[in-house]
Amino acid sequence: MLVKRLTLAAGVETAFEFDEYATKSVVVKNETADEIMFCDGPFDAAKAAHIPAFSWQALDVRMFPGEKPRFHVKAAAAGPVEVDFGSTGMGQMGNVLDIAGQVPHTLMLTDDDHTTLAVNLTRLHGQTLDLDTPVALTSGATVFNGDIILVTPSADAGYYAKITINGVNYGRLEAGIAVVIDGETTIIAEAVALVEKSFTLTPGADTTLTAAATRLPGMLVDLAIPVPIATTEAIYVGEIIEFTAATTAGDGFHVTLTINDDPAELDTEGKVSVTVADDIVAVSASVADEGGA
Repeated sequence: MLVKRLTLAAGVETAFEFDEYATKSVVVKNETADEIMFCDGPFDAAKAAHIPAFSWQALDVRMFPGEKPRFHVKAAAAGPVEVDFGSTGMGQMGNVLDIAGQVPHTLMLTDDDHTTLAVNLTRLHGQTLDLDTPVALTSGATVFNGDIILVTPSADAGYYAKITINGVNYGRLEAGIAVVIDGETTIIAEAVALVEKSFTLTPGADTTLTAAATRLPGMLVDLAIPVPIATTEAIYVGEIIEFTAATTAGDGFHVTLTINDDPAELDTEGKVSVTVADDIVAVSASVADEGGA
């Protein structure tokens, strides 16, 4: 075995033993929340290499013919550490290509009185799999190019959180957004007040009438799954609502829909979408076709 991954206890010298030497260099991956000290052979703090939290380095090692390789690692905080001196391709090449990832960057988070930003480190640069346990980050945390963080905003009742990442407006998010670190990173959550309007849905005789929100206020894209709206629920300015109307009167009849007393043009499926700007009263009716009985 040329790769070993162990979960270290804080402040304990831990040995990584291998069957034989494979290369003259080793890749050490630190997935703990603090630095680790790495030694080729017996642990010696004065000679140890210091590897920052959530980082990895390629180091030259000494060769002892006939002896089994043995390394020692001491972690300041508990967590997983991986030692790999057999991957002459992927591990070291990834490290070479990700030199920028060894340069620390600062993560700056800003929220206000009505919003909260939850930010978790989910994958380290150079890794192909997510961390076993995401690491919560706060403003001022050190991150590296290629790290992946999950940004999940929330807001108090009556508001939504508008998210801006490095100056780009992402609007209101339906769920968390994954961000790949590429330099200094600034994330801002801004509370925007929701403006409530009333909603009345009135199915006429021999009709069905339903409504669903396809986009919430502040969102830049539609919801993955529309949210049904009942006549007793509140709606908000900027929300996009899709109405679906149908007649149950049978052949010779069709359905009409008025929204705030204005006729709505339904598509072939009996649907129409509107953007909320004021109170809404929607009424459906079953009407005989022209020339019908």
